Amino acid sequence: YVTTTKNNCKSSLKNGRRNALTKIVSTTASLVLLPTIAPANAIITDDEKKLFKTIQTDQFSMMVPSSWTIITSSPTTKKNDENGILLFSSIDLQGGATLTVVQERGCLPQQYFDQPELCDFVASEKFTEKDAEKLLVRRDEREQTAKVLGAPPSILESIISDEDMIELVARTEIPTGAPPKKDVIGRITESTIIRLAKARVANTTNNGLISVWLSAPLDEWQKLVSGTRLQQVLQSIQINK
Repeated sequence: YVTTTKNNCKSSLKNGRRNALTKIVSTTASLVLLPTIAPANAIITDDEKKLFKTIQTDQFSMMVPSSWTIITSSPTTKKNDENGILLFSSIDLQGGATLTVVQERGCLPQQYFDQPELCDFVASEKFTEKDAEKLLVRRDEREQTAKVLGAPPSILESIISDEDMIELVARTEIPTGAPPKKDVIGRITESTIIRLAKARVANTTNNGLISVWLSAPLDEWQKLVSGTRLQQVLQSIQINK
């Protein structure tokens, strides 16, 4: 099992991929993944369960804060939609976090050319960084707000994969539309907000590739209360294989 970061650092996951996830820092992440006071492992206690809603389907399950607004709770796109089938979506109107669940089908090259109607994209036999980049491009295509604001392509920060689950971390720098600002050395820079997305992806037997994307402004991940809530949501995600 391999952990991959953008600086090609690899390490064994025998000591637990979840522990490894908290230790990954990529070369491109130095200005993004700043120290945070939110715990890396945030278990939902019995007392806190009343603050969450349980979302459970045949394909996935997770805990979502009760204060978040559920937008989509059933498939809303056609099977042949080039950007996948949206299974679930929710938003935190206060902090700006979003949670989306998407179903896609990656096929090996031969099947893709023989049965294109059954496939969304060409995938590798074993999940690679190239496959992760494809998922990220497809996610960017679904993020209409970022596209309208002229955001550049998202940057893949890290990948962790094992036999059961793939975990991705990516960031997007989105223009705010505010006037340009001058930094401490006098350079004029565009006003932007950085969003950090963490995803869990699994290839299922009957439902293709299911990916759950949790995205929020970087400062929300770094705050104690909101960062803990985001970690709790992330760690509650289960994909039924």
